[in-house]
Formats: sequence, structure tokens, C-alpha cells
Amino acid sequence: MGIDSSRFYGVLSMSKRNLYETNFNLLVQLKILSENGVLRSNSRSKMRGYKDLVFEQLPHIDNLSGNLCNGFSIAHYSEQDGLSFQNPEMVLLVYPQNKIVEAFSFHAAMSDICEAVYPEPGKCCQKAKEEQNSYLHTWLVNLTKQGHGVFWQDRQLEMA
Repeated sequence: MGIDSSRFYGVLSMSKRNLYETNFNLLVQLKILSENGVLRSNSRSKMRGYKDLVFEQLPHIDNLSGNLCNGFSIAHYSEQDGLSFQNPEMVLLVYPQNKIVEAFSFHAAMSDICEAVYPEPGKCCQKAKEEQNSYLHTWLVNLTKQGHGVFWQDRQLEMA
């Protein structure tokens, strides 16, 4: 069963679909997703010399588009004046049956940017969608080149 395009927030052309599939495959390579699109547990990827990559499931946005999808975020954290904040953070939607992933929102605290692809149900900001999915691709490629995804630390253990 595929995505019901009448209920999907965005329309995927073939070239865009390839980007969504490629980003899905990069998330599999980073071990954020299984080959079947199953999300890992909340955790942190550590790679010496680079900022940690933090992964968190966001079940409150699962199936948001009216299709079978799971929401999650990936983020780097920065510190300033003793405070920790996400910089950047991307919220993503994965559609396991179709093996695609798309950007939902982008937030960069240092530059005070917060932009949603879907500002409200049924509304899509096409420019934000294209920019964020392209940025996601670049970021995922960089994360794999940095060696992220090799060692993940469970966040539940971290908080205990």
C-alpha cells in the first residue's frame, strides 16, 4: 500500500522522490532507521572532533499527514552561557512503506530561524520544502563523512 497522494501534504515528482529516497537511505546508513523504516530508540551519536548528533522520536506527530508516517528530530546541541540548545534541529517525517523521508521543519537557534514546511494542516510552503529537503541531504552526507552513526549512546541510560 503506497501513500494516498490526496492526503499527502506535498506532491512528489520523480526527481524529488529520488531525493526523499536518497535521504531515507542516508538515514539507514547512519543507523537512525532500519531498512524497513523503523526508528531507533532515542539516542546520541558521538564522533570525536564533531558535535554529537541527537536523535529523538516525536510520536505526537506520527501519522500527521493522514498517511502512515513517524515523526522524529535530529539535532546538534550547542552551549552558550551555560545553556544547551539545539543548533540546528530538523523535524522529519518517515514513510516506512514507501521508504522515503521528508523535512517537516527546521530550527537554528543561533540565527533565530524557525521555519515549518507545513505551517498548518493542508498548507505547504513549497520553497521551504525544497530548501529544507536539499539542506537535509547535504547535512546527512556530511554526517556520514564525519563518521556519525557508528557509536550510539542510549539517551535513557544518559538520563538515569
